[in-house]
Amino acid sequence: MFKRTILFFGLTVCLGATACAQELTTNGGFETGDLTGWTLGGSASAFVTTSPVHSGTYSAKLTPGTSDNILYQTINTTAGDVYSFSVWLIDTGRAGDSSDFDKLYWDGNIVPGSPTFVPGDSVWHNYSFDLQATGSTTQIGVEAYNPSGNYFLDDVSVMAAPAPEPASLSLIALGAVALFRRRQAR
Repeated sequence: MFKRTILFFGLTVCLGATACAQELTTNGGFETGDLTGWTLGGSASAFVTTSPVHSGTYSAKLTPGTSDNILYQTINTTAGDVYSFSVWLIDTGRAGDSSDFDKLYWDGNIVPGSPTFVPGDSVWHNYSFDLQATGSTTQIGVEAYNPSGNYFLDDVSVMAAPAPEPASLSLIALGAVALFRRRQAR
């Protein structure tokens, strides 16, 4: 009976730690078939398309313009907490074309280390960063300057960064209790 109890608590802690992660973006994969949840800024336009896609049925395409164009949205966060911000980008334009550039934004600031140029190699590239929120809301954004008409994004995601330490400590404590009980039974 005691072994079953230890096993139950161990599984509960393990599963509970991973089940708590929740997607914070609205329509990050553009699976509504439109730009629901997103706001477009700049002189260009954006629309949802079925090709190319990283996953699912849709992705967003940023179209050419005379200035920066940016898709952004505001998400709920907790000041001081760390979040994983991830986006998949592809440029199907001219390989080596350095006239286009892009930026990722977190809370109105360019994400340090974010791409300044996505290669025009027709391959999806993932950019992922762990970032700290400074307030109860955070604006995220993906910007492209003068895209050649071949710039797509998909699977934009923000999730609370995993904090496995409490679960790990609980499992260690449960293991120690089980070991102690086992030694006492001998």
